Amino acid sequence: MRYAWVCHPVSVVAALVLLVNDHLLKHAWPGLVTGKLSDVAGLVIAPPLVALIFRRRADAAATLLTGVLFALVKSTETGATAASLAWTLVAGPSRVLADSTDLLALPALALAWWVRSRAANHVTRRTRVLLAMPLAVVAVTATGYVPPPPAAHSAVVDDGEIVVPIGFSGALATPDGGRTWYPSQRRLSTPPASRACVPDRPDRCYRTVANRLMVEESDDGGRTWRPSWQVSTGRHRLLDKVYGEEIATVALAVQATPEGHVVVAANGRDGVAVRDWTGTWRRLGFGTPSAPSAAGQSAGFGEEHAKPLVRPGELIATETLIAFLLGILVLVTGVVVASGIGRHGNRKTLWQGLIGAPLMLTWPLGTPPESWLTGSVGVMLVGITLVRTAALTLGGSVRAAVGWGVAGIALLAGLGCWLPFWGWTSGLPDDYDTAQRLAVAFGLGIGTIGLVGVWRSRRPPAGDGLDSVRRSPRPADEDVGSAGDATT
Repeated sequence: MRYAWVCHPVSVVAALVLLVNDHLLKHAWPGLVTGKLSDVAGLVIAPPLVALIFRRRADAAATLLTGVLFALVKSTETGATAASLAWTLVAGPSRVLADSTDLLALPALALAWWVRSRAANHVTRRTRVLLAMPLAVVAVTATGYVPPPPAAHSAVVDDGEIVVPIGFSGALATPDGGRTWYPSQRRLSTPPASRACVPDRPDRCYRTVANRLMVEESDDGGRTWRPSWQVSTGRHRLLDKVYGEEIATVALAVQATPEGHVVVAANGRDGVAVRDWTGTWRRLGFGTPSAPSAAGQSAGFGEEHAKPLVRPGELIATETLIAFLLGILVLVTGVVVASGIGRHGNRKTLWQGLIGAPLMLTWPLGTPPESWLTGSVGVMLVGITLVRTAALTLGGSVRAAVGWGVAGIALLAGLGCWLPFWGWTSGLPDDYDTAQRLAVAFGLGIGTIGLVGVWRSRRPPAGDGLDSVRRSPRPADEDVGSAGDATT
Protein backbone atom coordinates (compact mmCIF):
# COMPACT_ATOMS: atom_id res chain seq x y z
CA MET A 1 0.00 0.00 0.00
CA ARG A 2 2.84 2.42 0.91
CA TYR A 3 4.60 1.76 -2.38
CA ALA A 4 1.61 1.91 -4.70
CA TRP A 5 2.10 5.59 -5.44
CA VAL A 6 5.75 5.12 -6.48
CA CYS A 7 4.93 2.03 -8.53
CA HIS A 8 2.03 3.53 -10.48
CA PRO A 9 2.72 3.51 -14.25
CA VAL A 10 2.62 7.33 -14.43
CA SER A 11 5.23 7.61 -11.66
CA VAL A 12 7.43 5.02 -13.38
CA VAL A 13 7.17 6.89 -16.69
CA ALA A 14 8.06 10.15 -14.92
CA ALA A 15 11.17 8.51 -13.45
CA LEU A 16 12.19 7.21 -16.88
CA VAL A 17 11.62 10.62 -18.48
CA LEU A 18 13.69 12.32 -15.77
CA LEU A 19 16.55 9.88 -16.19
CA VAL A 20 16.63 9.99 -20.00
CA ASN A 21 16.12 13.74 -20.21
CA ASP A 22 18.85 14.63 -17.72
CA HIS A 23 21.49 12.35 -19.17
CA LEU A 24 20.67 12.16 -22.90
CA LEU A 25 18.24 14.75 -24.20
CA LYS A 26 19.80 17.74 -22.46
CA HIS A 27 23.12 16.87 -24.08
CA ALA A 28 21.61 16.53 -27.54
CA TRP A 29 19.03 19.36 -27.47
CA PRO A 30 19.72 21.84 -24.67
CA GLY A 31 17.04 24.46 -24.36
CA LEU A 32 13.70 25.45 -22.87
CA VAL A 33 11.82 22.19 -23.53
CA THR A 34 14.39 19.78 -22.10
CA GLY A 35 15.05 22.15 -19.21
CA LYS A 36 11.42 22.31 -18.07
CA LEU A 37 10.74 18.64 -18.81
CA SER A 38 13.05 17.62 -15.97
CA ASP A 39 11.19 19.90 -13.55
CA VAL A 40 7.81 18.46 -14.50
CA ALA A 41 8.98 14.84 -14.26
CA GLY A 42 10.76 15.53 -10.97
CA LEU A 43 7.64 17.05 -9.39
CA VAL A 44 5.63 13.97 -10.37
CA ILE A 45 8.03 11.41 -8.89
CA ALA A 46 9.32 13.35 -5.86
CA PRO A 47 6.12 13.43 -3.68
CA PRO A 48 5.67 9.63 -3.54
CA LEU A 49 9.33 9.24 -2.56
CA VAL A 50 9.04 11.93 0.12
CA ALA A 51 5.89 10.25 1.46
CA LEU A 52 7.89 7.09 2.16
CA ILE A 53 9.98 9.00 4.73
CA PHE A 54 6.99 9.36 7.06
CA ARG A 55 5.97 6.42 9.21
CA ARG A 56 2.30 7.15 8.79
CA ARG A 57 0.68 8.10 5.55
CA ALA A 58 1.21 11.79 5.01
CA ASP A 59 0.66 12.12 1.29
CA ALA A 60 -0.68 15.68 1.48
CA ALA A 61 2.25 16.81 3.65
CA ALA A 62 4.74 15.18 1.26
CA THR A 63 3.18 16.93 -1.74
CA LEU A 64 3.12 20.29 0.02
CA LEU A 65 6.72 19.89 1.27
CA THR A 66 7.91 19.06 -2.24
CA GLY A 67 6.27 22.20 -3.63
CA VAL A 68 7.65 24.48 -0.90
CA LEU A 69 11.20 23.17 -1.22
CA PHE A 70 11.07 23.38 -5.01
CA ALA A 71 9.89 27.00 -4.82
CA LEU A 72 12.65 27.95 -2.36
CA VAL A 73 15.37 26.31 -4.43
CA LYS A 74 14.24 27.81 -7.72
CA SER A 75 13.44 31.32 -6.48
CA THR A 76 16.37 32.05 -4.13
CA GLU A 77 20.15 31.78 -4.44
CA THR A 78 20.34 30.58 -0.84
CA GLY A 79 17.98 27.70 -1.58
CA ALA A 80 19.91 26.76 -4.73
CA THR A 81 23.22 26.78 -2.85
CA ALA A 82 21.80 24.64 -0.05
CA ALA A 83 20.38 22.18 -2.59
CA SER A 84 23.74 22.01 -4.38
CA LEU A 85 25.51 21.17 -1.12
CA ALA A 86 22.92 18.53 -0.19
CA TRP A 87 23.00 16.92 -3.64
CA THR A 88 26.82 16.96 -3.63
CA LEU A 89 26.82 15.10 -0.32
CA VAL A 90 24.30 12.52 -1.59
CA ALA A 91 25.15 12.06 -5.26
CA GLY A 92 28.56 13.63 -5.86
CA PRO A 93 29.50 17.02 -7.36
CA SER A 94 26.26 18.78 -8.32
CA ARG A 95 25.11 22.24 -9.23
CA VAL A 96 21.53 23.42 -8.77
CA LEU A 97 20.63 26.71 -10.43
CA ALA A 98 18.01 29.19 -9.25
CA ASP A 99 15.56 30.00 -12.05
CA SER A 100 12.19 31.51 -11.21
CA THR A 101 10.79 30.45 -14.60
CA ASP A 102 10.99 26.83 -13.39
CA LEU A 103 8.09 27.62 -11.05
CA LEU A 104 5.87 27.19 -14.11
CA ALA A 105 6.27 23.43 -13.54
CA LEU A 106 4.50 23.53 -10.14
CA PRO A 107 1.11 22.43 -11.60
CA ALA A 108 2.75 19.02 -12.12
CA LEU A 109 2.07 18.47 -8.42
CA ALA A 110 -1.61 18.21 -9.34
CA LEU A 111 -0.76 15.32 -11.65
CA ALA A 112 1.19 13.67 -8.83
CA TRP A 113 -1.82 14.02 -6.51
CA TRP A 114 -4.12 12.56 -9.17
CA VAL A 115 -1.77 9.57 -9.48
CA ARG A 116 -1.88 9.16 -5.70
CA SER A 117 -5.69 9.02 -5.72
CA ARG A 118 -5.68 6.41 -8.50
CA ALA A 119 -3.09 4.26 -6.72
CA ALA A 120 -4.60 4.52 -3.22
CA ASN A 121 -6.64 1.30 -3.41
CA HIS A 122 -4.20 -0.78 -5.43
CA VAL A 123 -2.18 -3.64 -3.99
CA THR A 124 1.39 -3.56 -5.28
CA ARG A 125 3.30 -6.73 -5.97
CA ARG A 126 6.79 -7.16 -4.56
CA THR A 127 8.32 -7.59 -8.01
CA ARG A 128 7.00 -4.22 -9.14
CA VAL A 129 8.38 -2.59 -5.98
CA LEU A 130 11.82 -4.10 -6.56
CA LEU A 131 11.85 -2.72 -10.10
CA ALA A 132 10.26 0.68 -9.58
CA MET A 133 11.98 1.80 -6.35
CA PRO A 134 15.62 1.70 -7.59
CA LEU A 135 14.57 3.43 -10.82
CA ALA A 136 12.84 6.25 -8.94
CA VAL A 137 15.74 6.73 -6.51
CA VAL A 138 18.37 6.75 -9.26
CA ALA A 139 16.34 9.15 -11.40
CA VAL A 140 15.95 11.67 -8.57
CA THR A 141 19.46 11.47 -7.08
CA ALA A 142 21.54 11.16 -10.25
CA THR A 143 23.26 14.43 -11.03
CA GLY A 144 21.64 16.25 -13.90
CA TYR A 145 23.49 17.79 -16.82
CA VAL A 146 24.63 21.39 -16.51
CA PRO A 147 26.17 22.92 -19.65
CA PRO A 148 29.77 24.01 -19.04
CA PRO A 149 30.36 27.76 -18.90
CA PRO A 150 31.62 29.37 -22.11
CA ALA A 151 35.36 29.62 -22.54
CA ALA A 152 37.53 30.96 -25.37
CA HIS A 153 39.57 27.95 -26.45
CA SER A 154 41.12 29.32 -29.62
CA ALA A 155 41.21 32.25 -32.04
CA VAL A 156 41.64 31.88 -35.81
CA VAL A 157 41.23 34.00 -38.92
CA ASP A 158 38.62 32.43 -41.19
CA ASP A 159 37.13 33.92 -44.35
CA GLY A 160 38.16 37.47 -43.43
CA GLU A 161 36.82 37.25 -39.86
CA ILE A 162 38.34 36.36 -36.52
CA VAL A 163 36.46 33.41 -35.02
CA VAL A 164 36.71 32.37 -31.36
CA PRO A 165 35.32 28.88 -30.51
CA ILE A 166 33.72 28.93 -27.04
CA GLY A 167 32.92 25.27 -26.53
CA PHE A 168 29.45 23.76 -26.49
CA SER A 169 27.82 27.10 -27.34
CA GLY A 170 29.50 27.31 -30.74
CA ALA A 171 31.69 30.29 -31.54
CA LEU A 172 31.85 34.08 -31.66
CA ALA A 173 32.96 35.93 -34.78
CA THR A 174 33.94 39.53 -35.45
CA PRO A 175 33.90 41.00 -38.97
CA ASP A 176 35.44 44.35 -37.97
CA GLY A 177 38.52 43.61 -35.91
CA GLY A 178 36.85 43.05 -32.54
CA ARG A 179 34.50 46.04 -32.43
CA THR A 180 31.35 43.94 -32.75
CA TRP A 181 30.72 40.21 -32.31
CA TYR A 182 27.96 37.82 -33.32
CA PRO A 183 27.27 34.17 -32.41
CA SER A 184 28.26 31.62 -35.02
CA GLN A 185 27.96 27.86 -35.43
CA ARG A 186 31.05 27.73 -37.61
CA ARG A 187 33.13 24.58 -37.17
CA LEU A 188 36.86 25.12 -37.57
CA SER A 189 39.56 22.55 -38.15
CA THR A 190 42.47 24.99 -37.77
CA PRO A 191 44.46 24.19 -34.61
CA PRO A 192 44.98 26.99 -32.09
CA ALA A 193 48.20 28.97 -32.45
CA SER A 194 50.31 30.33 -29.58
CA ARG A 195 52.33 32.55 -31.94
CA ALA A 196 51.40 34.55 -35.04
CA CYS A 197 52.83 37.38 -37.12
CA VAL A 198 51.20 40.21 -39.07
CA PRO A 199 50.59 38.84 -42.59
CA ASP A 200 52.27 41.74 -44.42
CA ARG A 201 54.86 42.40 -41.67
CA PRO A 202 56.68 39.16 -40.81
CA ASP A 203 58.97 41.01 -38.42
CA ARG A 204 56.01 42.02 -36.17
CA CYS A 205 54.92 38.95 -34.18
CA TYR A 206 52.91 38.11 -31.06
CA ARG A 207 52.96 35.09 -28.73
CA THR A 208 51.28 33.78 -25.59
CA VAL A 209 53.10 33.08 -22.31
CA ALA A 210 52.55 29.76 -20.55
CA ASN A 211 50.29 29.90 -17.48
CA ARG A 212 49.89 33.67 -17.74
CA LEU A 213 47.22 36.09 -18.93
CA MET A 214 49.78 37.75 -21.13
CA VAL A 215 50.75 38.49 -24.75
CA GLU A 216 54.27 39.43 -25.82
CA GLU A 217 55.27 41.24 -29.01
CA SER A 218 58.41 41.34 -31.15
CA ASP A 219 59.62 43.75 -33.84
CA ASP A 220 62.52 41.59 -35.03
CA GLY A 221 60.81 38.40 -36.10
CA GLY A 222 60.88 36.78 -32.67
CA ARG A 223 64.52 37.27 -31.61
CA THR A 224 63.56 39.53 -28.69
CA TRP A 225 60.23 39.91 -26.91
CA ARG A 226 58.56 42.47 -24.66
CA PRO A 227 55.14 42.56 -22.94
CA SER A 228 52.34 43.87 -25.13
CA TRP A 229 49.43 43.12 -22.77
CA GLN A 230 49.19 41.37 -19.44
CA VAL A 231 47.20 40.99 -16.24
CA SER A 232 49.55 41.33 -13.27
CA THR A 233 50.30 38.21 -11.25
CA GLY A 234 48.27 39.47 -8.30
CA ARG A 235 45.19 40.28 -10.40
CA HIS A 236 45.66 36.99 -12.25
CA ARG A 237 45.45 35.13 -8.94
CA LEU A 238 42.31 37.10 -8.08
CA LEU A 239 40.71 35.95 -11.35
CA ASP A 240 41.72 32.35 -10.60
CA LYS A 241 39.71 32.63 -7.36
CA VAL A 242 36.78 34.21 -9.22
CA TYR A 243 36.55 31.27 -11.64
CA GLY A 244 37.63 28.56 -9.21
CA GLU A 245 40.30 27.34 -11.63
CA GLU A 246 43.56 28.45 -13.18
CA ILE A 247 43.12 30.47 -16.37
CA ALA A 248 45.64 31.59 -18.98
CA THR A 249 45.99 32.95 -22.50
CA VAL A 250 45.85 29.81 -24.64
CA ALA A 251 45.87 31.05 -28.26
CA LEU A 252 45.83 34.17 -30.42
CA ALA A 253 45.09 35.35 -33.95
CA VAL A 254 46.50 38.31 -35.89
CA GLN A 255 44.59 39.95 -38.75
CA ALA A 256 45.72 42.74 -41.09
CA THR A 257 43.28 45.63 -41.51
CA PRO A 258 43.32 48.74 -43.74
CA GLU A 259 44.33 50.83 -40.72
CA GLY A 260 46.99 48.41 -39.43
CA HIS A 261 46.44 45.10 -37.65
CA VAL A 262 44.42 43.65 -34.77
CA VAL A 263 45.17 40.85 -32.32
CA VAL A 264 42.64 38.65 -30.51
CA ALA A 265 43.90 36.52 -27.60
CA ALA A 266 41.79 33.66 -26.21
CA ASN A 267 41.83 33.65 -22.40
CA GLY A 268 39.68 30.66 -21.51
CA ARG A 269 36.77 31.46 -19.19
CA ASP A 270 37.94 35.08 -18.90
CA GLY A 271 36.96 35.70 -22.52
CA VAL A 272 39.32 37.42 -24.93
CA ALA A 273 41.72 40.35 -25.06
CA VAL A 274 41.58 42.49 -28.22
CA ARG A 275 44.28 44.84 -29.53
CA ASP A 276 42.88 47.33 -32.02
CA TRP A 277 44.86 48.97 -34.82
CA THR A 278 45.89 51.85 -32.52
CA GLY A 279 47.60 49.45 -30.11
CA THR A 280 44.96 49.70 -27.37
CA TRP A 281 44.03 46.47 -25.56
CA ARG A 282 40.59 45.65 -24.13
CA ARG A 283 39.28 42.67 -22.14
CA LEU A 284 35.93 41.22 -23.27
CA GLY A 285 34.10 38.79 -20.99
CA PHE A 286 31.11 36.47 -21.04
CA GLY A 287 27.81 37.52 -19.50
CA THR A 288 24.27 36.16 -19.70
CA PRO A 289 23.66 34.93 -23.27
CA SER A 290 20.82 36.58 -25.13
CA ALA A 291 19.82 37.54 -28.61
CA PRO A 292 22.15 39.87 -30.52
CA SER A 293 21.30 43.55 -30.39
CA ALA A 294 20.44 45.70 -33.37
CA ALA A 295 24.11 46.69 -33.68
CA GLY A 296 25.11 43.06 -33.97
CA GLN A 297 26.84 42.95 -30.58
CA SER A 298 26.02 39.85 -28.57
CA ALA A 299 24.42 41.04 -25.33
CA GLY A 300 26.13 38.16 -23.52
CA PHE A 301 29.66 39.14 -24.53
CA GLY A 302 31.51 42.41 -24.31
CA GLU A 303 33.78 44.72 -22.39
CA GLU A 304 31.08 45.41 -19.80
CA HIS A 305 31.04 41.70 -18.88
CA ALA A 306 34.76 41.44 -18.15
CA LYS A 307 35.32 40.43 -14.53
CA PRO A 308 36.66 43.39 -12.50
CA LEU A 309 40.26 43.16 -11.35
CA VAL A 310 39.49 44.97 -8.09
CA ARG A 311 36.88 43.41 -5.76
CA PRO A 312 37.26 44.96 -2.27
CA GLY A 313 36.51 42.44 0.49
CA GLU A 314 35.41 39.64 -1.85
CA LEU A 315 36.87 36.14 -2.32
CA ILE A 316 38.65 36.10 1.04
CA ALA A 317 36.23 34.07 3.15
CA THR A 318 38.96 31.63 4.22
CA GLU A 319 41.38 34.45 5.03
CA THR A 320 38.66 36.17 7.06
CA LEU A 321 38.11 32.96 9.02
CA ILE A 322 41.86 32.72 9.70
CA ALA A 323 41.91 36.30 11.01
CA PHE A 324 38.86 35.59 13.18
CA LEU A 325 40.46 32.47 14.66
CA LEU A 326 43.70 34.34 15.34
CA GLY A 327 41.73 36.95 17.26
CA ILE A 328 39.98 34.19 19.23
CA LEU A 329 43.31 32.53 20.12
CA VAL A 330 44.79 35.85 21.26
CA LEU A 331 41.70 36.53 23.36
CA VAL A 332 41.72 33.09 25.00
CA THR A 333 45.47 33.14 25.62
CA GLY A 334 45.32 36.64 27.10
CA VAL A 335 42.50 35.76 29.49
CA VAL A 336 44.24 32.54 30.56
CA VAL A 337 47.53 34.35 31.15
CA ALA A 338 45.81 37.10 33.11
CA SER A 339 43.93 34.64 35.34
CA GLY A 340 46.82 32.22 35.86
CA ILE A 341 48.09 29.80 33.25
CA GLY A 342 49.14 27.28 35.89
CA ARG A 343 45.58 26.30 36.76
CA HIS A 344 44.44 22.97 35.33
CA GLY A 345 41.16 24.35 33.98
CA ASN A 346 42.96 27.22 32.29
CA ARG A 347 45.46 24.94 30.58
CA LYS A 348 42.59 22.80 29.34
CA THR A 349 40.83 25.86 27.92
CA LEU A 350 43.99 26.97 26.12
CA TRP A 351 44.60 23.53 24.59
CA GLN A 352 41.00 23.31 23.39
CA GLY A 353 41.43 26.59 21.54
CA LEU A 354 44.79 25.57 20.05
CA ILE A 355 43.34 22.30 18.77
CA GLY A 356 39.92 23.61 17.73
CA ALA A 357 41.16 26.48 15.55
CA PRO A 358 43.15 24.31 13.06
CA LEU A 359 40.31 21.77 12.92
CA MET A 360 37.86 24.56 12.16
CA LEU A 361 40.08 25.66 9.26
CA THR A 362 39.74 22.25 7.61
CA TRP A 363 36.14 23.14 6.78
CA PRO A 364 36.99 25.56 3.93
CA LEU A 365 40.45 24.14 3.15
CA GLY A 366 39.80 20.38 3.22
CA THR A 367 37.91 17.99 1.00
CA PRO A 368 34.25 17.21 1.85
CA PRO A 369 32.71 15.28 3.45
CA GLU A 370 35.70 14.54 5.73
CA SER A 371 36.43 18.24 6.20
CA TRP A 372 32.84 18.84 7.32
CA LEU A 373 33.33 16.37 10.17
CA THR A 374 36.64 17.83 11.35
CA GLY A 375 35.35 21.35 10.84
CA SER A 376 32.31 20.63 13.00
CA VAL A 377 34.56 19.28 15.78
CA GLY A 378 36.64 22.44 15.49
CA VAL A 379 33.56 24.66 15.78
CA MET A 380 32.47 22.75 18.88
CA LEU A 381 35.90 23.07 20.54
CA VAL A 382 36.18 26.78 19.72
CA GLY A 383 32.67 27.34 21.07
CA ILE A 384 33.51 25.56 24.35
CA THR A 385 36.71 27.60 24.59
CA LEU A 386 34.80 30.87 24.23
CA VAL A 387 32.29 29.80 26.89
CA ARG A 388 35.13 28.95 29.31
CA THR A 389 36.86 32.23 28.53
CA ALA A 390 33.67 34.17 29.23
CA ALA A 391 33.26 32.29 32.52
CA LEU A 392 36.80 33.23 33.60
CA THR A 393 36.20 36.87 32.74
CA LEU A 394 32.75 37.18 34.33
CA GLY A 395 33.76 35.09 37.36
CA GLY A 396 36.17 37.74 38.52
CA SER A 397 39.39 35.87 37.71
CA VAL A 398 40.41 38.78 35.48
CA ARG A 399 40.15 42.47 36.37
CA ALA A 400 37.76 44.41 34.13
CA ALA A 401 40.50 46.73 32.87
CA VAL A 402 42.71 43.78 31.94
CA GLY A 403 39.80 42.00 30.25
CA TRP A 404 39.01 45.00 28.08
CA GLY A 405 42.67 45.34 27.24
CA VAL A 406 42.90 41.72 26.15
CA ALA A 407 39.76 42.13 24.02
CA GLY A 408 41.29 45.19 22.33
CA ILE A 409 44.53 43.33 21.62
CA ALA A 410 42.59 40.40 20.12
CA LEU A 411 40.58 42.76 17.90
CA LEU A 412 43.72 44.53 16.66
CA ALA A 413 45.48 41.21 15.99
CA GLY A 414 42.53 39.96 13.94
CA LEU A 415 42.31 43.22 11.98
CA GLY A 416 46.07 43.22 11.45
CA CYS A 417 45.78 39.76 9.89
CA TRP A 418 42.68 40.59 7.79
CA LEU A 419 43.45 44.06 6.42
CA PRO A 420 46.35 43.00 4.12
CA PHE A 421 44.03 40.49 2.42
CA TRP A 422 41.35 43.15 2.06
CA GLY A 423 44.00 45.41 0.57
CA TRP A 424 44.94 42.68 -1.91
CA THR A 425 41.37 42.46 -3.18
CA SER A 426 41.49 46.24 -3.58
CA GLY A 427 44.76 46.16 -5.52
CA LEU A 428 47.23 47.19 -2.81
CA PRO A 429 49.33 45.16 -2.40
CA ASP A 430 48.97 43.59 -5.82
CA ASP A 431 50.82 40.39 -4.91
CA TYR A 432 49.00 37.81 -2.79
CA ASP A 433 52.21 36.46 -1.25
CA THR A 434 53.05 39.96 -0.05
CA ALA A 435 49.61 40.20 1.54
CA GLN A 436 50.25 36.88 3.30
CA ARG A 437 53.57 38.07 4.72
CA LEU A 438 52.02 41.33 5.91
CA ALA A 439 49.13 39.43 7.52
CA VAL A 440 51.52 37.17 9.42
CA ALA A 441 53.71 40.11 10.48
CA PHE A 442 50.84 42.34 11.63
CA GLY A 443 48.61 39.64 13.13
CA LEU A 444 51.24 37.69 15.03
CA GLY A 445 53.25 40.82 15.84
CA ILE A 446 50.34 42.64 17.45
CA GLY A 447 49.18 39.49 19.21
CA THR A 448 52.63 38.63 20.58
CA ILE A 449 53.42 42.16 21.78
CA GLY A 450 50.00 42.41 23.43
CA LEU A 451 50.30 39.04 25.20
CA VAL A 452 53.79 39.94 26.47
CA GLY A 453 52.30 43.11 27.90
CA VAL A 454 49.55 41.10 29.63
CA TRP A 455 52.17 38.73 31.08
CA ARG A 456 54.32 41.59 32.38
CA SER A 457 51.29 43.25 33.96
CA ARG A 458 50.86 40.20 36.22
CA ARG A 459 54.36 40.50 37.72
CA PRO A 460 54.55 42.35 41.06
CA PRO A 461 56.07 45.81 40.83
CA ALA A 462 59.69 46.37 41.83
CA GLY A 463 60.13 46.43 45.61
CA ASP A 464 57.23 44.05 46.28
CA GLY A 465 57.56 40.45 47.45
CA LEU A 466 59.64 38.81 50.17
CA ASP A 467 62.33 41.49 50.22
CA SER A 468 59.82 44.16 51.13
CA VAL A 469 58.42 41.92 53.85
CA ARG A 470 61.88 41.38 55.30
CA ARG A 471 62.61 45.09 55.29
CA SER A 472 59.32 46.05 57.02
CA PRO A 473 59.70 47.67 60.50
CA ARG A 474 58.95 45.61 63.60
CA PRO A 475 55.45 46.04 65.03
CA ALA A 476 55.01 48.73 67.69
CA ASP A 477 53.81 46.25 70.32
CA GLU A 478 57.03 44.29 69.96
CA ASP A 479 59.01 47.49 70.73
CA VAL A 480 56.92 48.19 73.84
CA GLY A 481 57.30 44.62 75.00
CA SER A 482 61.03 44.78 74.67
CA ALA A 483 61.18 48.03 76.66
CA GLY A 484 59.10 46.49 79.44
CA ASP A 485 61.34 43.49 79.65
CA ALA A 486 64.36 45.72 79.95
CA THR A 487 62.76 47.72 82.77
CA THR A 488 61.87 44.59 84.58
